[in-house]
Amino acid sequence: MRILWLTESPSKYKVEKTGYNGRGWIESLQTLLENCSEIDQLGIAFSHKKDSKKQKFDQIIYYPIKQVKPKHLISRTISNWRNKIDSKEEISQLELIIEDFKPDVIHIFGTESWLCHAVKMSNVPTLVHLQGIIMPILNAYIPSGISQVDLVKFSLRDFIKGTSLWHMIRKYEKMAQREYNFLKNTAYFMGRTNWDKSITGFLSPKSKYFHVDEVLRDIFYDTAQWKYNKHGKIIITSTLSDSMYKGLDLIIKTAKILIKEGYDFEWRVIGIKNDSYKVKFFRNIFKSDLDSLNMNLLGVKTSEEIVSLLSETSIFVHTSYIDNSPNSLCEAQMLGVPIISTNVGGICSLIDDTIDGFLVPSNDPYLLASRIAQISCDEETLTSLSNQARKKAIKRHSKENITKQLIGTYKYLATN
Repeated sequence: MRILWLTESPSKYKVEKTGYNGRGWIESLQTLLENCSEIDQLGIAFSHKKDSKKQKFDQIIYYPIKQVKPKHLISRTISNWRNKIDSKEEISQLELIIEDFKPDVIHIFGTESWLCHAVKMSNVPTLVHLQGIIMPILNAYIPSGISQVDLVKFSLRDFIKGTSLWHMIRKYEKMAQREYNFLKNTAYFMGRTNWDKSITGFLSPKSKYFHVDEVLRDIFYDTAQWKYNKHGKIIITSTLSDSMYKGLDLIIKTAKILIKEGYDFEWRVIGIKNDSYKVKFFRNIFKSDLDSLNMNLLGVKTSEEIVSLLSETSIFVHTSYIDNSPNSLCEAQMLGVPIISTNVGGICSLIDDTIDGFLVPSNDPYLLASRIAQISCDEETLTSLSNQARKKAIKRHSKENITKQLIGTYKYLATN
């Protein structure tokens, strides 16, 4: 079979030159398929800042699609105010790539991606891999207590340039409408939670859904299980992307409660830097110095650094207001780190409450704080959660099972 991937991430393309770019799990999936005899040729088309020439490395054909960006300030500002999300020049490259590669199956990563335009470009069976879904994200994007006015007035300069948080919401609204049209025209979906299956089944009732679990980065399979360590203080770890709906505000509110009640803790946040735009926004909203809240914003870390941090943690806390199956949570489960998570989106497909983790309602800092206090020094509970979570994760993220699931899906599409 000839399989063509369409993704925003370059996967293993020039990895030694470009370094970290948040693509670890896609690299891992590529590695699985590189050793599959059923795959005759894998091609990967992806957005790239500079490259545009077809290249072949290690038997993989790469099709970088050079991003088209306005060159001048005025044109960039106009583009920002128009909330431009598609480029005709980039989209036109997809047809040429499909024609050149001649795939048996096209695999698109993400309903939120402009690459879903490929669904209408040929008669080749096209599989859309569900990641986040923009429409529910948009519904939960602005945290409770924050108004549209707050988004505008935070930086009038950015508002004029068309790069404010208010403009980001407008862009998400446009992406949500585009996604809705994609969903209506997609025949085949690949997902892994009851949440993504339910939404796509509702919006595209004639579509067929394939369950394929997510492969993780290698180091999380190879690292020994988390062990309880009695710390002088509670060490909490969260991994967040720099997005409004990921719950940084919930961490701030929960930290305030824990401090008020006299708990000694350090809350380590991976993925967000201290000087990020969203951090500055929330500092302004809450009038808080995050250092005074015992929060340590660590920025982006390598997988090795994340493993080291998780091995030291007391509890992993996931605070997002909407999510499907976040890899950071799954990686923590794979290591057996005890978890507390907001019960949103597909999370309930990952965690059985009180069995292998604790679930709390979104935007409930009081229950979250109480759960942290309740289990942080309870060795028996933490060890039980650890054992159950790791057992579940090992089964769910089995490379052998995932390979069978994915190859079985490709074979079905290629022969029907």
